[in-house]
Amino acid sequence: MDFSFQQLLETLRIVVSVISGLVALLPFWSKLDASKGERAALGISAAAIVFLLWPADYSYCRHIYGYIWATAGFLIWFFVAYALDVAITRQFSHSQPRRDDDRMDIITVLGGPKLAPAARALQVQNPHWSTQEIFERLDYDPLRTWERWPRTRLIVAHRFLALSKGLAPLLALVAALAFLVLFREVRQSHRALTLEPSEDQTVLAGRSIAITPTLHECCSDIKWDIDGLSTEKLSGALGEISNTGTYSAPARIEKDLDLYVVATPVQHTEERKKVKIQLRSHPDYSKPHYWGDFVIEVIDKHYSWIIGKNKLNGENGLAFAHRMASDGMFNGFQDIICIGAASREYKRSKSDEEQRAMDRANVLGRWVQDAVRPSDVRIHALKIGRYDEETKLTPEQTAPERQVVIIGILSGADENVDLLSALRKAFEEKRSEEPLLGMYLDKYPVENWKLQDLDRRKSVEALRIPR
Repeated sequence: MDFSFQQLLETLRIVVSVISGLVALLPFWSKLDASKGERAALGISAAAIVFLLWPADYSYCRHIYGYIWATAGFLIWFFVAYALDVAITRQFSHSQPRRDDDRMDIITVLGGPKLAPAARALQVQNPHWSTQEIFERLDYDPLRTWERWPRTRLIVAHRFLALSKGLAPLLALVAALAFLVLFREVRQSHRALTLEPSEDQTVLAGRSIAITPTLHECCSDIKWDIDGLSTEKLSGALGEISNTGTYSAPARIEKDLDLYVVATPVQHTEERKKVKIQLRSHPDYSKPHYWGDFVIEVIDKHYSWIIGKNKLNGENGLAFAHRMASDGMFNGFQDIICIGAASREYKRSKSDEEQRAMDRANVLGRWVQDAVRPSDVRIHALKIGRYDEETKLTPEQTAPERQVVIIGILSGADENVDLLSALRKAFEEKRSEEPLLGMYLDKYPVENWKLQDLDRRKSVEALRIPR
């Protein structure tokens, strides 16, 4: 049977409550002239107070140091109660003989601080008599010797101090044990802070990147900060860091900058970690278009697909994908969509070019997937098919039909969105800004568009696209 740490502490809480109630019923109460009803009421009250006030939420952040203060507080409470109890006993305790047949016991009663009229009269007549002697002359009757209400308050105070003497060390012991148990648990479970990603990151202007901390600690509070030149930090040129570790670069930058995102565990400040951020402007081989949560990256036509092949002009595709990754092109994306398109030329059949478009989307997706590994970014391949026209043009004129387009979906975007419909809407909004996107809408039939998730190899037909 599993018995969790939380269950152990909750059980400890109940045990403390029960024991505190029993303390109020210990035999020493009989020496204080308390009735059984009074003892029971005090016992129930003590148990209720401890049960209600003892912390139910046992967490390192809130209570581990609180237990240290509680232990010290309970010990101080004990010593103060003990000193006051001794002082009251010395000043106000009196002996009273009680006879039981032929046996006589001497018990202690509290009296004072104000004498009753009969006792004051005896004191006036016999100023050298002690209070004990006056008590004896009045047949050891407390009600004749002392005023009722001052004496009642004195007895109540003394009973509270007696309860404190028994309860305070018990609670101090329990608090100390709770601290030791929690401290041992924390020491065993603690692991140094790690950040993912931990290596240098290139972030483009206007982009953001999430830095995920891993901290094996009951208290996972982390303070985030940006470390860089103070003048640039004050001007906002270094960007911002959220309380959850998401770094957001400024929308525009005057020059390339290097800075550090610093994560400091609240409970272990000496274990702080840094991630270097290389803040860069957008690379010149790509033209970005922003629409909502989409960033449409149109790669320069010099890197277009070679006619009839799944290779790029003048660049190794895998190396180019790694170059884009090192330039920060893929940072800040939760999804990346790689578009595969074929131009109007064909050697054997139009269906072969449709398949070529699919192969290009998959090949580009695999290149990007290799470049961003081991990131958790989802990679999609979008086949939009062959250019739907038969007019003969030169390879230079058809180069835009083979242009490379990569679409990034920013972190935090709705994961349940219909990507195909959203993409077509984004293309429609940006067609005047980027003619290539209008060409995709007009010259690549919508029924040929297919989206494939490269992680799960699941084809998604474009059934919900508005026509």
